[in-house]
Amino acid sequence: MTGPEQLASQKPVTSAVRKSIAEAARAALRDPYSVRDAEISWIMGREPHTYVCVKANSKNGFGGYVGRNGYTVFLNNGRPINVTQNNAWCNEPAIKYERFTELENLKNL
Repeated sequence: MTGPEQLASQKPVTSAVRKSIAEAARAALRDPYSVRDAEISWIMGREPHTYVCVKANSKNGFGGYVGRNGYTVFLNNGRPINVTQNNAWCNEPAIKYERFTELENLKNL
């Protein structure tokens, strides 16, 4: 898909996708309870292979916040299968983002 086609394919992210990404992040992050300033993009791509961009600030292994990083989360039938960090595409101004409270609320578990 071209960039304009990817932007045209944007659709709101479902609660099931949000939940599955938050669960995966809890298992993968060094300190998942420290996540703040999290946003998730709308879903882009074609089923069953879609993706979202996630931006968040979390602590590193030394206990310090690293600043907001961007992650591309690749999905297969709505389930996360791979993640890449700092993909420049996630900074595209036309990508629609919304607050990702499920990721920020890991600290409340």
